[in-house]
Amino acid sequence: MNIITSHAKINSNQIKKPENKNNTNIGTKAEIENLQKDPKTIRGAILATALSALVLGGYAGSRGLSKCKGQIAKLQRNISELTENNETLKAANEALEAANRTFEEAKNKISTYISEEISPKETTAKIQSEIKGKITDGELTYDIMSPPIKEEIAKTIENAIELPKIQKSTTVVPELKIPEISAEGGFEFEVPIGKKLNIVKEEAREITEKSNLPTSLSKEYNNALQNWDNDKIARDVLQNFYDGHGQTLDGVKLKYTPLENGRYRVRISGNSTYTHDKALLFGSEKSNNAQAAGNYGEGLKITVLKLLKEKGANIVNVGSQNWEVKYKMDNTLFEGRDVMAYDIRKADKFFDGSYFEFETDDRGILESLRKTINRFYHSSNQDFQNLDFDSGKLAIKILPEGQKGGLYIAGQRFEFDNNYDGLDGFNLIIKEKLPENVVDPSRDRTTLNASHLEAIGRHLAGGYGEEEILTKEETGKLLQACEKYWTAVGKDAKNPLARMISKFVSSTAIWKKDLKFKFPEKYVAISNATDELILDLIRKGYMVCDKSFEDIGMKNIHDLMSNGRAHNPLTPTKTQEKKIKIIKEALNAVAESLKKEFTKDELNAKIYIFDAKNEAQKKLNEGTLAEAITESGKSKGFWIDKEYLDKCSFAEAISTAMHELSHKSGGDESSSFTYKLTNVLEAFSDGVIKDNVAFLKLQTLNKMWDELAHKAA
Repeated sequence: MNIITSHAKINSNQIKKPENKNNTNIGTKAEIENLQKDPKTIRGAILATALSALVLGGYAGSRGLSKCKGQIAKLQRNISELTENNETLKAANEALEAANRTFEEAKNKISTYISEEISPKETTAKIQSEIKGKITDGELTYDIMSPPIKEEIAKTIENAIELPKIQKSTTVVPELKIPEISAEGGFEFEVPIGKKLNIVKEEAREITEKSNLPTSLSKEYNNALQNWDNDKIARDVLQNFYDGHGQTLDGVKLKYTPLENGRYRVRISGNSTYTHDKALLFGSEKSNNAQAAGNYGEGLKITVLKLLKEKGANIVNVGSQNWEVKYKMDNTLFEGRDVMAYDIRKADKFFDGSYFEFETDDRGILESLRKTINRFYHSSNQDFQNLDFDSGKLAIKILPEGQKGGLYIAGQRFEFDNNYDGLDGFNLIIKEKLPENVVDPSRDRTTLNASHLEAIGRHLAGGYGEEEILTKEETGKLLQACEKYWTAVGKDAKNPLARMISKFVSSTAIWKKDLKFKFPEKYVAISNATDELILDLIRKGYMVCDKSFEDIGMKNIHDLMSNGRAHNPLTPTKTQEKKIKIIKEALNAVAESLKKEFTKDELNAKIYIFDAKNEAQKKLNEGTLAEAITESGKSKGFWIDKEYLDKCSFAEAISTAMHELSHKSGGDESSSFTYKLTNVLEAFSDGVIKDNVAFLKLQTLNKMWDELAHKAA
């Protein structure tokens, strides 16, 4: 028999306790203010009030209903005092009025059975007699000493697939040795050409020469771009050559020539060609190219403005083939305002390529241009060599301990937490531009952070409605490559890549519900457990992984502990046996309301007693008051701690039963369990309000429970 158990730590915050009849505290203004944001919350609160006041609080007959009705009226008055015009509260009032009508209907139905003033007690007495007979004289229909978890078992999932094996490339590409800038400022370097080179060539056009034409860029616009430092200027200068060479810097040349008075002439050139309008107009055809680093057509113009206003350049020349554009600042075109202007003229000599040239006295921009060579893809960039995962759209390289990596989008390195080397232990390479609803770094390429990586993780899983980005096999390979970052404990669990993988896995579970993997035996998803237990598992060689992995096939700690142990069942005392019968009869009383949530066999729960303080199992059971028994998504009953059974109230016992039965849908921290438990509690509350017979049965069982507790005391 393949039985799986998962335990829950029940505490007072999880259990709805009944209000004291003589000290009701429902409907305060503070409560209303907390509830008024969402009418559904108010509706849920009313159901919870009804559950505790009418069913679990021991209210009797029409007097109990009258008191609840009075509480609802009090709730209504407080809402009215807060505001009369708030639309949300109007909706809340409507919900309250509907609930009030429900109570009136329930009152009319129940009064036939239990009102001392209206009806004789024959029906009430009959129901009470039947229930007391079952509890006193009835027998359990199962062997309470033979729980169905004697053997060690393993979690199995149909159609789960093996994690694919990955082979890391071992290609050896020599590291690019970029020379240092000389003491005088001299520098000349050409990025070596590898296999990938797709030069963009646009045919030359006839040029009409024009002089001193204004652009729309002013000194004030420059002042607004405070975050454009040397690194960003260098990035946008090289970006155009990167795109022109087919998304690589291979073949791009940089030359610095020292001049007099501490100035330097900088010339960057490449083999691509383009027409003069690209240098003059905003907007770019690159926005249609998913792999192009450029997007807005603004970078070149803003870069020129920054060089002219802040880096000591008097003129910036941009040219290709038969044309040259000369940029400068001019204060004569707009009534003294300093604006960027340009001349366009025919080139003295045809140049089969393109160039960007300026003079500066800022040596910092020289160093930034040199460093930025390795912030783009080129065939010698080590960040792109020997990747651990590469799908064609996404690549990851895991680095040695302590080594810093970078984030690349469309071949261009972005800042992460304000640092181009901001990723600890890995390189993340997104090979195409991301949709704006995932990451929109804007023209300023603002720094990214861990939240952006989570959005990327969701995007990769198809969580924004995109077409499939990674196949099932690629998904498995990605997980394998990032195995180190599955962990839920230690410093690696806080790594941004761990956060991205967690979001990727949880989103994959939602968007690819049928995708499950077979994980190695020593991997377990975290669930409610003591720190001591988690550390003990780690010492035994287990990797305790993020809870999201449970949703794609990994067993959790509950599964593991259940597989490795079998509680020793205890023979119940007479009082304990009666309490078990009361719990079972309570579930039977509300079976009609819960039939959509549980099968008939599940509601006929098998309940077993164990000792959570047993020394042999104390370490595993610490804090465990009850534990579900499930098999293939079905509930087979649950364990309950003997001391908890002795001391808990009827309300707590029923709450615990519904909690454990709901575990057939997942562990405590899974969303599927949360949804199931919410549905169960709503169905239970709604059924009790509307089913007068169920109400009477539960009221009778509550009184019997209290009588047993009183005798035990």
